[in-house]
Order: sequence, then C-alpha cells, then structure tokens
Amino acid sequence: RSAVERWLNARRAGGAGARTRNADLAILTTFGNWLVANLRLLIFPLQGIPKANEKADPRRQRRAMTEDELARRLDAARRRPLEDALRVRRGARKGQPGANVSPEERVRLDALGRERALIYKTLVLTGLRMNELASLTVAQVHLDGPAPYLELDAADEKNREGSSLLIRADLAEDLRRWLADQLAALQGDAHHRGAPIPARLPGENPLFDVPRALIRIFDRDIKAAGIPKKDERGRVRDVHALRTTFGTLLSKFGVPLRTAQAAMRHSDPKLTANVYCDPKLLDVRGALDSLPSLPLTLPGGGQEQARATGTYGAPVQDFVAPDVALPPGDERASLATAGNPSTEGCLPDGTGKPIEDNGFGDPCVSLTIPGKGTDHHPMPGPNGRAPAISADAHRSSARPRRSSSAAGASGRGPGGGRRA
Repeated sequence: RSAVERWLNARRAGGAGARTRNADLAILTTFGNWLVANLRLLIFPLQGIPKANEKADPRRQRRAMTEDELARRLDAARRRPLEDALRVRRGARKGQPGANVSPEERVRLDALGRERALIYKTLVLTGLRMNELASLTVAQVHLDGPAPYLELDAADEKNREGSSLLIRADLAEDLRRWLADQLAALQGDAHHRGAPIPARLPGENPLFDVPRALIRIFDRDIKAAGIPKKDERGRVRDVHALRTTFGTLLSKFGVPLRTAQAAMRHSDPKLTANVYCDPKLLDVRGALDSLPSLPLTLPGGGQEQARATGTYGAPVQDFVAPDVALPPGDERASLATAGNPSTEGCLPDGTGKPIEDNGFGDPCVSLTIPGKGTDHHPMPGPNGRAPAISADAHRSSARPRRSSSAAGASGRGPGGGRRA
C-alpha cells in the first residue's frame, strides 16, 4: 500500500490530474479484488486509500456558449476560410482583402466553411464528441423517416453501447442539403473523368471530414467572431465546450433531467446536472418570476373582516374581558368593581340581574349571551378556586330546573318525596 501511495503522489507531482489518478486507482482496485476473489490474496492491501478530490483539482473548466455567441461562432466559421484566402499576406496591402483566388478554389473554400459551420452545429445540437462525429458515415445517417436520427456504433461510442441519436428537423434539412451537394460534386467529378455516374453516395463515405487540428481551428474561429477564449472566471471555450453547451441548453429550456441524461448519454444524472450544465447561463430570473406573488395585505374586504374578528390591526383595549361582580363580603369585590357603576350583588351591565345560587351554596353568575340563553358559572371561593362539585351534583345541575308548580303537578313534595 505504501508503494502505491508513493506512486500516486509522484503522479500528482508530475502533473497528473485528480481524475487521472482516480482512474489509475480504480484499475488497481479492480485487479486487487480479482486477486482476493481467486484466493491469490487473503486481504485487499489497497483498502482505505482515499480518492483525489476532482472538484478541487479541475484540469480544465469549460464554459457553455450563449445563443448569441453560437450564432456569431457559426457565421465566422462559415466565412473565415474564404476570407483568409482573400486576405493579402504581404506588402503594403497586408491584411486587406484582394488576393487572387481562382474560381475553383473559391468554391472549395466556400464548401469548407460551410462544412465547418455544420460540424459545429451538429456537435452543439446532438452532444456528440469530436471523435464520435468523425466516425459517422453516410450509412449511419437516417433522414428519410418521420424521425431523423444518427446511428452511432458501439465501437465508436465512449461507453461502448451504441446509440441512436434523434436530431432536430432543421439540422436534418441542413444534412440533406449537405449530402445532396456532396453527391452532385461526386457525379460532376465522375462525369469529368468519364467514369460511371453514381446514383447515391457510398455508404462508407464519412459524413464530415473532421480535421485533426479542429481544436486549433476552433480557437481561430472564435477569435474571428470576437469571442474570448477564457471568461472572467478562467473557464475556457473549446470544442468540448459545445457538449457542455448542449447540456446547458437542455436545462435552460426546461427539459427534465432524466430526458437530458438520455440525450447526453450519461449513466449518472449527477454528471448531467453538475458537470455538463453551466448554471450561470440558466434563466434563474425567469424561474423566480414564475413563482406566485404574495401580497402583504388581504385583497378586497378581507382586511376589514380580519379587523372585525380581532385578528388584524385592532387596538389592544378592544379585547378586555368583561367585568364580573364578586359575591358580597369577598375582599376582592372592591377591586373588581372599582370604577364600575354597578349595583352590589348584580352584574355591572346595566341590567341589574342578581347573582343566583347554583343550589350548592355557592354563588353563580348568570351571563346572558344573545341567541345563547343564560349560562351559569360558579364563582371562585375565597381561596381563589372554584368549589368542588361531585359527579351526582354535576348531573343534577345539568338537568333543567322545574318550578314549584311543576313539582307539585308531578306529585312530589318540596323535599323530593311522594305526597301523601
């Protein structure tokens, strides 16, 4: 284990990135697990070696391109081959247009610029990697069906699975015109040589002639478009940034993460969301504007209704509990009735209704509530607590009282017994 750790440290000192060192460690781990599974080793000696933090040690951070930058980028790629050829290289007119270029060369350079612009457009609208696009042949381009698509062989794909990539209708139309022009050029060359004229393009012909120096060509194209190579945060715009742009556009226009993951051909949605999506270009402002508005006041008459129910803006003095008269002789009576023009032993509400007896020797206050009748509430005793009421007494008090005439009519005396 110590030897492997020293080797990984040496790799780091030599400039190997965190992802590269983690890949090396994964290979060693796989081999060690095989040795243990086949009883070549009793224990795995590399257990516990930590992985390097790839986020803290990025080799290159890429920046997605905006829609305006993409449009300028495609236009510059389309024009630059012919404009560079027409530019004077030396003399007093150096850098100015006006160089002598043959008509045949003009046609070739114009087609070259068109091919480069179409290469970039295909990369940014499919998420293909540069080597994957270079592997596509004419036979792998299916444009005649209702859903045009590109067929990527497993041997040419990074995950070695093979994929069918649906393409947009405008890109399919551009590819149709490109293949038609290629066929016309091939037929014209065959006619010029006196060879048989082909009816279609050979299936093994490459879709595009992707140059090996496309990375440097890309840098020249963005310079011609007035787009800086790096942004203010040091992130770069290169060919692989077109794949990052593809993932960012999917997220920006509301494509679900699972669908974006399938379009990017990722095994982990975290890779789609965290690595191939530039959050700086997402429409966060538009997302915030889509949230509902929350007013601080209730609309319409809700505010007045809230005030009426005592839940909004009402003054504190509106919620004072009503005064209740205490029985005569209670030492708290003078405090409770101070300042209230009420009659002793009566409720201070102006009705002069006396305090009643609840039948248990305790005073009871009758509170008349509009629409509710009269409610009886035992008054607290001198010790500050309500008198204890037995269960039988509670049931007795719960029954409505009857007048003496009603009691006499029922045949019972005042004591509750039968009359003789």
